[in-house]
Amino acid sequence: MSSSGHISTTDFDEHGAVVRVTVHKLDEYEATRFISEFKAYLTNSGKRRIVMDYSEVEFVSSAGLGAMITTSNAVSECEGKMVLTGINENVLQVMKLTKLNRLLKIEKTLDKAQKQVLK
Repeated sequence: MSSSGHISTTDFDEHGAVVRVTVHKLDEYEATRFISEFKAYLTNSGKRRIVMDYSEVEFVSSAGLGAMITTSNAVSECEGKMVLTGINENVLQVMKLTKLNRLLKIEKTLDKAQKQVLK
């Protein structure tokens, strides 16, 4: 397991990893740093199947929603696949209001997310 300021990672196979977002509020300040750390991880790790675990995140601002899109796009640009998990009910409601839940793949459990990303 590897950890930095805003993410910690655990590999689950040679091409896949669980990336845990380790901040409670993904606001403008945190989102910028999160994106930077994630892009560096993506570049340096070679992992292309990403399960993004938001279990620790309690609040997401519009900048945080933008960070979700940015990380998804970064994975797509590398011809990878990303599935989100650990989305709490409040964050999920915001994602539904903005229709972001239609753009990003979300699974309820880590196990289901890993299976989905390996398909």
